Amino acid sequence: MYTIRRRQKMRFWLTIGLILLFVFFFLLISQTKSIEDSDRDYNRRRDSYRKKVKEKNLLEDQFRQNEDKNEEIKDVPSRSELARTMKSMHKLVHLDLKGSPPKLNYLKELIPFMKKSGATGVIIEYEDFFPYKDDLESITNQNHYTNQELKQIFDLLKQNQMSLIPLIQTYGHMEFVLKIKEFSHLRESSEHYQVITPCLNESYGKVLFKMIDQILESHPEELEYIHIGCDEVFLINQNPACKKMPHLQSTKDFFIYHVTNLVNYIKTKRPNLVVMIWEDMIRKNMLNNNDYSIKTFAKKVVPVVWNYKAQVEIDSSVFKIYDDLFSEIWFASAFKGATRHLEIIPNAELHRLNHLSWLNIIRNFPSTHKIKGMILTGWSRYDHMQAVCEILPASIPSMTLCLQTLLNYQEEADLVYEETKKIINCDYSGHGAGFILDPTSVNNYTKPQLTVQELISLYKCDFPGAHLHNWLLGLRMLIHGFETKHAIYSEILNSYNLKNNFFNTIKLKEAIEFLYPMYKAKFSEFLTQGEKEFDKLFYTDLYEELSAVYVQRYINIIDERVVQLNKTKIPESAPIRPLNKINKLDVAQSIL
Repeated sequence: MYTIRRRQKMRFWLTIGLILLFVFFFLLISQTKSIEDSDRDYNRRRDSYRKKVKEKNLLEDQFRQNEDKNEEIKDVPSRSELARTMKSMHKLVHLDLKGSPPKLNYLKELIPFMKKSGATGVIIEYEDFFPYKDDLESITNQNHYTNQELKQIFDLLKQNQMSLIPLIQTYGHMEFVLKIKEFSHLRESSEHYQVITPCLNESYGKVLFKMIDQILESHPEELEYIHIGCDEVFLINQNPACKKMPHLQSTKDFFIYHVTNLVNYIKTKRPNLVVMIWEDMIRKNMLNNNDYSIKTFAKKVVPVVWNYKAQVEIDSSVFKIYDDLFSEIWFASAFKGATRHLEIIPNAELHRLNHLSWLNIIRNFPSTHKIKGMILTGWSRYDHMQAVCEILPASIPSMTLCLQTLLNYQEEADLVYEETKKIINCDYSGHGAGFILDPTSVNNYTKPQLTVQELISLYKCDFPGAHLHNWLLGLRMLIHGFETKHAIYSEILNSYNLKNNFFNTIKLKEAIEFLYPMYKAKFSEFLTQGEKEFDKLFYTDLYEELSAVYVQRYINIIDERVVQLNKTKIPESAPIRPLNKINKLDVAQSIL
């Protein structure tokens, strides 16, 4: 009996002990979790604090730099003011039609996608793709949009609640008009097409005013802005007629005279229309020695300040002067067409950095309420007379990334990348961003054994024109691979060694029988596949130009190189060094 009681007592205390042990471990785990949660919360607060300190230090450094330059900068805008500016600011995508105008069916896909990506509107640079008529019909591209097509575009923009700004060049970049013989006498310089002279009344009555009339006639009455270009006017006061205008002497005089004529005319047609211009001519010619004589002129126009570098290269003093001069200001970045004259795929990372640099300028602009918008330029060619570059489908990832950089201006890069990937729906694991063409990614795909089909299947994306983006990206990879290999073999089989029959015979055989034939076959296959891809979205002449500039050019290089190498026979033996003595001996023997 005693034994049974003793066992029951031991069982009781054992049970109690196990319960206490369980409670102890439960409390220990809970405490550990609480500590971990506390640590995570602490880390978050610490990182947030460090970020704020970093931003504060950055601003203080910028203030010090400005003070060193003896500049009077107003207080940096508050976060709420910055937030209001970023929310209200227009974010317009620039459609440059002078290089690669898309068909209407592509625009019907593209405009809603731009809205989805974060654009609030578009600025359309028509150049020769507007349906000019009567005396101006000769300047119009044979594939130009019709007025009915333009109306469909305007309606589509309205349906998507997107604003529209027309852009027409009216001073520099007038090649599309001045290349025509009947307008050649209106050139500022008789041998150059770029600049129209303000010194002849015909420039206005025969061309510019008629262009403005037809543009305004075709666009909705509710239009708020018109952009009249006026950038990069490289030729001034060279037309003989300018000698009859002695009151105009400097670049500033001619520029103000010409732009004022255009603005005054526009105001007679639509008094409330705001006139925008590119501001580089003001920045470079009218701000020296604190010259404020342009204050009257500044009331007539809204400047669009542009720079496309990764770090915006405009001195802070310019923004201070512009803040004093203008009641409204716009900025212009780039998402394509601003890195190389001949390029297929834009450098998205460089353009992202350009937008980050602009965001920093917005943060420090004295009067942020004056900033009304950002134009994301997308140049199709450097000017009318140059080759096409970075067409729209190749640039959609870059455009979306740049818009998302503006929208998520307070977020880290990884979040911006993820948001962009969701929008363009890309499945790609090369770069951390998932779609940026970077050197590491490119080098992974320059292996000669990759087929054309493998090259054009590197990205799996779903956005308007994605199939053409893949084709262009594959071509860019092929070009990179060829240029890399061609450079290596050109160094090994250089002209000096070939001339002296002193070269690596294995490399010569590889080049003639494998390397160059393989790349020629791949470029030829790209030619075959490309035409059907382009036909869906663009006009025939674009593919003819692009294939000649970016594909046939390399086929020609290969053919010329193979002809050169085939003239070189593998010798039975090679000379001893020094080779220069052998050359001199050959010359002496030939003379004898």
